[in-house]
Amino acid sequence: MNFPKVIAMTDFSIDVLPSQFGASFQRARKARKRSQLWVAEHAGLSRMTIVQLEKGENVGLHAVMKALGALDLGLRLDTARLNYDDIRRMDDDDG
Repeated sequence: MNFPKVIAMTDFSIDVLPSQFGASFQRARKARKRSQLWVAEHAGLSRMTIVQLEKGENVGLHAVMKALGALDLGLRLDTARLNYDDIRRMDDDDG
């Protein structure tokens, strides 16, 4: 099964599986020192929906967008081709 290339705006583009997206979301939430309950309340969702999202379960696009919005994040669709601009930015960040 092919999944679209979807990323949190702060992450480098990669093909993500739902479980990887959930783990990335969880890392972003924890980096902002926010609880699942805080995200749920600010997104208008249940805490269980946030738990499911972080496990990579299907919660629906609207729930994903609301949860990302609560953390001031978004999604970007990207080409599957190699993006040299992203690679250059990574090199710039390392040095």
